[in-house]
Amino acid sequence: MNILLIGDFSAAHYNLKLALESLGHKVLLYSNKDAYKQIPTDKAFYSPKPNENKYLASLKVITSQLRIIPDLWKNWDIIQLIAHSPFHHRINSFLMRYILNRNKPTVLFNAACSYPYNQFVRSLKYSPCQLCKIHDLPHINKSSVCPHEIERQISFEEYVYEKVQAIVSSHYEYYKSFENTPSHKKNHLIPIPFPVKEDEFKPRKPKDKIVVYLGITRIGFKGVPYFLRAIRGLQRSRYGKYFEFIVKEKQPYHKHKEILKNADVLLDQTSSYSYGVNALLGLSLGKIVFSGAEPEALAAIGASPQECPIINVRPNSREIKEKLVNLLEMRDSFPDLQNKGFEFVKKYHDPIKITRQYENLYKTII
Repeated sequence: MNILLIGDFSAAHYNLKLALESLGHKVLLYSNKDAYKQIPTDKAFYSPKPNENKYLASLKVITSQLRIIPDLWKNWDIIQLIAHSPFHHRINSFLMRYILNRNKPTVLFNAACSYPYNQFVRSLKYSPCQLCKIHDLPHINKSSVCPHEIERQISFEEYVYEKVQAIVSSHYEYYKSFENTPSHKKNHLIPIPFPVKEDEFKPRKPKDKIVVYLGITRIGFKGVPYFLRAIRGLQRSRYGKYFEFIVKEKQPYHKHKEILKNADVLLDQTSSYSYGVNALLGLSLGKIVFSGAEPEALAAIGASPQECPIINVRPNSREIKEKLVNLLEMRDSFPDLQNKGFEFVKKYHDPIKITRQYENLYKTII
C-alpha cells in the first residue's frame, strides 16, 4: 500500500512508518519533527526557532505546510492524520477540509486533546486538564473555557470525525472518550497499542547512586510539578544521598535517548491513566519507569497490573517520593524488573504484530 502519514507526536508515527516499511509498504511521513524533539521525518514542516519573531515564524510555518498540497494529489491508498489539527491554526481548517473532501480513505490517529477527550477525563479521579490549563495554556488561564470547548472548535471536530473512515486510539482515555459518541457508531473505532521497537540492553544494578531522569516536555499535561516537588523533598531528606537526579527541559529526541541510556529510572508522567511512547522507550532501554498504568488502562490492551512493570503514579508528590524511596530496597531486583519491562514491550508493543492490525484496518476501508 501507499500510505501518507501527516503529523507526529513523540515518534508515534515515525515508529509506525518504520514498521510499515519493514512489511513492504511505501510510506511518506510529513511532520514538523515534533518541534524541538527533532524526530526524523521524510518531509519537514518548518518549526519556529526560540525567540524568533512570531509573525515571521507563523508565515514560514504556513508556507511550508501549504507545500503538502501537490503530494496530496498522489495515488495514496491511505491517508492517516495525527489528531484533528496537525497544521497551523490559520490554515488547519482549510487543509483538513481539502484532505477530507478528496474521498481518499482517511484514518484519524486520535492522539491529542479534543472535546470528547476533555469531557471523559474530567469524569475520572484525576486528569491532566487542571495543570495543563495553568502551565501549557497560560493565555486562557483567566477563562473557564478550554479551546476545545469553544463552539466553532466543537463543530469543526465533529466535522472531522464525520468525514474520516476510522479513528485509532493508542491510549485508554482516547478510546473511551469516543465510546459513547456518534463517532463510535459511524466509524471504525479501534484501539491499537503503540508500536515500539525493542532496543538492546544489558540488565544492570544501579551503581553508587540510583540515577533518576526527568525529561520535561509539556509541564502541565505531564504533571511535572508533582515530580519536581517529590524530587525536592527527597533531596532534603536523609535518602537524598542515595539518588542522582537529572532534570532536563525540551531535549531533542536523540539527546533525550542518550541521557536516558545512562539513567536507572525514568519519570514520565503523573496525570494519565495510561502510559505513552516515552514510557515504552524507557522500558525498551531497560529502565524502571514511573508513569500511568491504571488497571483499566492495562485491561484495554489485555494486560494485567501483575505483568506490567511500570510503577503507576498519580498526581501526588508524597506518593511519588515514597515510591522512589522504595527503590532503595529493590536495587538487587533491578535486573529482573528491567527484563520484565523488555518482555512487556515485546509482548504488547511488538511493531510487526501491531502493524498487522493497521494493515487489517486499512484493508477494511480501502
